[in-house]
Amino acid sequence: MKNDAFFCHLDSNKIAEFIRSAKRAVVYAAPNIQMLPAQAMVDVSKKLDRMMLTVNMDIDEHVIRMGYGEVDAIKLLHDSGISINHSPQLRTALIIVDDRGFSFTPTALFLEQESANQVAFNAIRLTSEQVVEALARLSSVAKSIAIAQAKTEDERQRLDNLPIDVKSSPMTESTIKDIEISLKNAPPVDFDIARQVRVYETRLQYVEIKFTGASLQSRTITIPPSIKNLGDDSDELDGRLIEKFNLISKGGKSSSKKLNTKLDEIRNELTKTVRGDGHSERFLLKRDKALFEKSIKELRDKITTHQDNACSGLDEELKASKTLVAKHYLPLVKANIPLSVKRKYGEEPSDDDCMKWISDQLVFPKAEELIQEMSLTIGYKDVTFETLKQPGFLEQLKIAYPDEPWETAHEEFIAAAQKS
Repeated sequence: MKNDAFFCHLDSNKIAEFIRSAKRAVVYAAPNIQMLPAQAMVDVSKKLDRMMLTVNMDIDEHVIRMGYGEVDAIKLLHDSGISINHSPQLRTALIIVDDRGFSFTPTALFLEQESANQVAFNAIRLTSEQVVEALARLSSVAKSIAIAQAKTEDERQRLDNLPIDVKSSPMTESTIKDIEISLKNAPPVDFDIARQVRVYETRLQYVEIKFTGASLQSRTITIPPSIKNLGDDSDELDGRLIEKFNLISKGGKSSSKKLNTKLDEIRNELTKTVRGDGHSERFLLKRDKALFEKSIKELRDKITTHQDNACSGLDEELKASKTLVAKHYLPLVKANIPLSVKRKYGEEPSDDDCMKWISDQLVFPKAEELIQEMSLTIGYKDVTFETLKQPGFLEQLKIAYPDEPWETAHEEFIAAAQKS
């Protein structure tokens, strides 16, 4: 790190190196702190007055989960007697050693690996005036350090009159314990794995499509034994062969065939099935999601219209179907009049009597029951590391989406793993 460079690079190693160069004071202000800088502060605290070292951080569970710091690093500072102030929502960062200082952007390890590239500029060098101003406005402890380093009485008076901009309060023991318990109960994700997954997570996700109660044309009823078995002990009449009956005709106006066809088009054109280790998952490219959701909305509108229009027509169609089944079995019933028919209508029941008896035996659902069962649900899930590790996953993606730059994505995935 060049002392005269205005734009420069700071990572945990460089910050730790900078801290160890301290001869009088160290001030660190950032969302949180990694172990290397924390250990460096502990090391210099053995040769400096601990009152000349101070830390301002956002002591919050969310900050740890984002990867701005480590709870063990906070504990190390606290156990070493270094002053720590809790500054809620602090997201900018400042490191001042003696009379030199830098403003820098810390890395959230959940989002990206900390870079060691010297041209990955994330910091700017502060002027001596800015260093003093920052100390005086950061906290009462930092202001004390600035005043102690002031060369004149006028300068000390000026600094003492400056307001403190950053709200802070001393960190408490209970705060650390609460964070430790929370992280233990719900451990943060492995940052290295999270970054690998995010390579593919930005490009695709699982999608689950369920369309239930839609195939009205495939709904059947079972012919009851009271009808089907008539004549069974004689010549096994043809009626025995008809055990089930489609409730509505495939071409009827109540048929949901067009809805199913539209859904199949959405599935086939906008999603793809990728087969994995003994199972398969349906995927959706993120760039196609807006079109997918628009198409699903249009289909939902069609379903609603179908439900509104089909109910009355479906009632008539079900009645017609029931009559059709009854007419089919009428000859069988007349040739083998059941005792229940004779008991109710006499020894020689009419065709109408037999038709009514057959209808009573057939249990048909109501139209509104069938229509209300129709439901389209869509569920999304992000890709997982376990999926990405499956042998042949990339090859399957290439087959499913041959025009996508999966080689580039896989190179990024491998690079993230190597950095780990």
